[in-house]
Amino acid sequence: HPAPSAPDGSFTLTRLVPGEFRLAFFGLPPKMHVRSARLGTADLLDSAIHIEGVVSDSLEIVLNTNTGSLDAIVVGGNKQPSAAATVVLVPSSHRRGRFDLYRPATTDSSGRASLTNIAPGSYKLFAWQDIEENAWQNTEAMRPFEDRGVLVTISEPGRASQTITVIE
Repeated sequence: HPAPSAPDGSFTLTRLVPGEFRLAFFGLPPKMHVRSARLGTADLLDSAIHIEGVVSDSLEIVLNTNTGSLDAIVVGGNKQPSAAATVVLVPSSHRRGRFDLYRPATTDSSGRASLTNIAPGSYKLFAWQDIEENAWQNTEAMRPFEDRGVLVTISEPGRASQTITVIE
C-alpha cells in the first residue's frame, strides 16, 4: 500500500512481501493511458517482476494523454446491423495480461459502438451476439474465436473505423 504521495507525485512502497508482481491500472482519467512503467531497466507493462528483497531502483510510470478511438460497425451474416452485440477490442497476444487495455462496448440499434480512451497499439476486434461477460479475458475461452477477430491498429491520437461480422 503506497504512502501518501509527495507534491511531485512520487510515493514509497514499504513492507512488500517477496513474490511475483504485475502492475494493474484502474480508474485513470478519460483520455489517459499508461505509456510505460519501468523498474530500473525492467519493463513492467507486459511482464511480471519478481521481488525478493530490498529494491533500490525507482519505479517510473509515464502517463500519456494521446489516446485513440474506434468506431465499430457490427453486421450479421446477412450484412444487416446487429443490435445489442458485445464488441470487444482485445490487445495483441503479448499484451493479453494487461486488462486495462481491453475495451468492451454494446452496439446500438444501428449496430454501431464507439470505443474510446484506447492506448496506441495493435489489437483484435471481436463481436458476439451472446458471450459470457469478461470471457474475452480468458485465453482458453478465446481460442475458438481467434480467427474471427479483425486486426486493428490504433494510432496516437487517432480515430479508426472498422466493420465486423458478429459471431453467433
